[in-house]
Amino acid sequence: MFIQKRRSLKGAMQMLESNFLSECYKQTFWKKNDRLLLAVSTGVDSMVLLDLIMKLPLKVKPWFAVAHVNHQLRNESQNEAAFLEAFCLDNGIPYFSTKWEKSEQPKTGTEAAARTFRYEFLKKTMTEEKISHLVTAHHGDDQAETILMRLVRGGHLESIAGIQTEREFSHKKLVRPLLAFTKGQLLEYSKNHQVFYFEDKTNLDDRYTRNRYRNHILPLLKKENPQVIQHFNDFSNDLQEILEIAQLQIMTSYQKVVKQESKGTWKLTISDFQQYPSSLRKQILNHFLQELLKQTTFSYQRNHLAKILKLIESQQPNGELHFSNQWYGIKSYDSFYVTNEKIISKSSFYSTELPLNSWVDLPNGERVGFFKTTDYKEKETPNQLVIYLNPASLELPLTIRHRLPGDKMSLKGKSKGHKKLKDILIDQKIPLEQRNQAYLIADNQKKIIWLIEYKESQLSIAKETDKIQYILVYDKNEGIEKEKTINAK
Repeated sequence: MFIQKRRSLKGAMQMLESNFLSECYKQTFWKKNDRLLLAVSTGVDSMVLLDLIMKLPLKVKPWFAVAHVNHQLRNESQNEAAFLEAFCLDNGIPYFSTKWEKSEQPKTGTEAAARTFRYEFLKKTMTEEKISHLVTAHHGDDQAETILMRLVRGGHLESIAGIQTEREFSHKKLVRPLLAFTKGQLLEYSKNHQVFYFEDKTNLDDRYTRNRYRNHILPLLKKENPQVIQHFNDFSNDLQEILEIAQLQIMTSYQKVVKQESKGTWKLTISDFQQYPSSLRKQILNHFLQELLKQTTFSYQRNHLAKILKLIESQQPNGELHFSNQWYGIKSYDSFYVTNEKIISKSSFYSTELPLNSWVDLPNGERVGFFKTTDYKEKETPNQLVIYLNPASLELPLTIRHRLPGDKMSLKGKSKGHKKLKDILIDQKIPLEQRNQAYLIADNQKKIIWLIEYKESQLSIAKETDKIQYILVYDKNEGIEKEKTINAK
């Protein structure tokens, strides 16, 4: 996040162009050897921006070009595009343009779709022309409108903080050098300097949300206080500075508790997470979800944040949440996973404690037993799988569960390294449905002891009759034997 530079909106006492020139000499926005792409619509805002940059002294004027998108949404669009192309040709300014074909325009959501089309074109142009900075003509009134709309709509603090003077854009920079000035100042400049521009009649159309704020709400606030645009700008500056400071703490904490386990899975360690104050926990989780939103197809709603916190902080050892697009949140004891790997379904995930000297019946009718060898009196049968363990190498209690994304285990017979359970099963050509139903046993330190039926860990040892050992028994046909007994009756 960038700290937005403080700039006064009290332009009545100082000329807009002198303030703008001063910032250029200070290299606030860009350096002389940068390459700029100006997004120009032919409205007063962008035409004033173009005029200001054209008039910069050679000492501080960078190379720049103009980009224009003809959205073909108004009858005047063609005339505007033709004017701007001729203007740039007359003034020796490189000009790049495109047209939004009517066949590509949606019947609903036109405003958002137009914005997407426009920015994709700007990205493409920046890449092809090796542009370092995209420059737009957003001003102080735009800032106030944006903050008001986001407050009313609801959102995260980062969005309510409003428009940044500078931010990353397609691995380059997007700068808005006119944010410190009001719409009134831009209009006054265009009048005094005879800057020609087109008036977009749709700006008066109250069907558009921003126009309702611009034409009705903001004028009322200006009547209440003529300095309201300055105050919105100050609010944005203050909040963005505070957020940048907070972000350092949030990032440091986030990196300690969240790790990416695989391509589609992230794990949050609950015990580490709960060491932080509740206010920081919420921000860590919010940052976690925002990062997923940026990097993946993950999406979520604000109420999911509360649901995740409730699940993490509950006494319930296991649980699951469904977000969207096949993304799940899964709690398993001290871990909370966010994953899109189709390993676990809400109805089938199984996890339970495996007490010493007892049997646990599994959902499929089979059973698993955990005993001291001195207490296990049953005879081993061909239907059973058995491994022996050194009590000193484990921390109880043990857990039997289905596998989770990112699970790894050491391998018996290999002194070093761990291997993902997913890869073990794939190497053995186990079908997906069987992989999803595989059981494993882990100790209280989350060390996986046994991927039942498929692989033993380094913790599995040979049977020694002269020592007390633990024994794990997987009785794979227990369900069949029970069924035979019932039918016999």
